[in-house]
This record gives sequence, C-alpha cells and structure tokens, in this order.
Amino acid sequence: MTNKKKILIAVIALLVIAIPVIAYLIKENTSETVEANTVILDNNASYRRGVDESVFIAIRTAAYRTVTLNIEKPESIYHGIIRKDTFESNDNNISFIIDIPALKISFQARQAIDDNDDPVSDALIQCVSETEIIYKDSTCIDATSPTPGSIDTVFEIGKDLPITGQNYIIDYESTETGFTLVITFYTETGKQEALDALTSLGYNPAEYTITYQAG
Repeated sequence: MTNKKKILIAVIALLVIAIPVIAYLIKENTSETVEANTVILDNNASYRRGVDESVFIAIRTAAYRTVTLNIEKPESIYHGIIRKDTFESNDNNISFIIDIPALKISFQARQAIDDNDDPVSDALIQCVSETEIIYKDSTCIDATSPTPGSIDTVFEIGKDLPITGQNYIIDYESTETGFTLVITFYTETGKQEALDALTSLGYNPAEYTITYQAG
C-alpha cells in the first residue's frame, strides 16, 4: 500500500470519528429549538444536562402564556435567561427564575416531574417576590394575581399568597363560605415545611381549612 493510500485511509477514519462528535457538540451548545409562542431560554444549554427537554418545553410554553397577561399585543417569541444561582432541582420538581430583559420582567418557574423525569401537569409561572425583583420600574401579572373582591383584598392572609418553597406551594380555593388553603407538596417533608412557613408568617394553621395534594 502506498503512502498516499495510507494517508487517505487515515483521513477518512478521522472524519468518521470527528463528524459525530462535532454534530453532538453543536446540538449540546444550541440554546433550544425555536418554536412560535414561546420564551426561548438563551442559556438553556448550561442547565440541560440531566433534564429532559420536555420539561423546558413545558416551562417555556407556560412562561409565554404569562407574558400574554402582561402585554396587550405580544410578539410570538421572546428571549429570556435562567438567572444565575436560581436553578434548583430534585426528584420531584425543577425551579428557577426567568429574566426577560426586553420586557423588563422576571418570573419564578416551577415544573413538577414524575419518576421518569417527565412533566406533571402545566408548569407554574409566577411573578418573583419583591426581594428578587431586578427591574425596579416594571409591573408583573400572573395567573394568581389578585382581582377585586378576591381573597387578597378580603382576608389578611391573601396578601401573602401564594407562598412558594422548594418543596411546597400554598395557595387557596374559593368556597361558598369563604376559602380553603391548598397545600401542594412535592416531597414527604413538604407538607410540614408548608405548615411551618405559615407559622413563621404569623398564621396559625389550625385556624384554617386546609386541603393537601401531592404535586
């Protein structure tokens, strides 16, 4: 075999190895597949490892729905980033803060997942708390924002709802006689952590009707 043939074979072998590697690297470093009516997370690739893409799709879609509550004529695509040091995950849920610079708005995103790491129901998208606001002159509306005559304006605890922790969410449901607190817990300790959170805010859980549900 001549040297030219040996060199040619070596080059072909290198290409066979290099092409799949290059394709994989391109895929891993592409932020996301672009679709309409979504909030693209530009730094999504940094958090993708170990998280099923369906989780991010659910969050992006839910985030866009919340954007439409804040914009009269929304565009079909917005770009956001996962805020540094806010990404948290465990066996039951994934959460992080999304900042959308073009709209000067931030959302707290949470997605419950099952044992197969697939999304459970819709992602929960809420306005961030006052301590997490970075766009000082902006306003934010989400699906849980108060409306006239709601619990927020009638009962004292309403001003603090929803209360969100890593392993629980405390919200409410209206009833014919008032309301019931709804505690959604994502871990075995989440239920007690939620009750402790109520106590720390000065509310006595024993004074409320509470419904518990696993997330």
